[in-house]
Amino acid sequence: MNRSSISSSSSCNWQEALRKQLDNLVKERSKLLEASYHQLSKERKATEQLLDKYTDTIKQLLDNDAPIADGMVMIGSKVELEYLEYQTTDTFIIAFPHETDPEEGVISFLSPIGSQLLLAAIDSVVSIHTPAGAMQVRIISITHSWNGS
Repeated sequence: MNRSSISSSSSCNWQEALRKQLDNLVKERSKLLEASYHQLSKERKATEQLLDKYTDTIKQLLDNDAPIADGMVMIGSKVELEYLEYQTTDTFIIAFPHETDPEEGVISFLSPIGSQLLLAAIDSVVSIHTPAGAMQVRIISITHSWNGS
């Protein structure tokens, strides 16, 4: 099965899932920012810009009424990536902060890794900056929760 295609029967599922995300992000935006950043900082500003870009992307997808391409990392995506330097792979699920479980690979979209993967495309190479340093990763596959995976 092609990992970058979506069936028309799942059309309602992705639209409903994205509408719920959009509603949640609009309602909880201030709480998300306050919980992560107690004061104004360049990191908070970057997160605000990421939230703006993500919500704008959702609005565009819903306005165009065209099926979302599975080739973009969204909240709810399961992302398999390859660490290029080590030629090893890892899998993460990008989630809301209250849904995280790092032991199970479920990370927040606000985490250092999650925020840098959000909206990235399949097969793209992303430079991930963490407290341990920077690393290059290639996104191997992306599946979405609304596709039943």
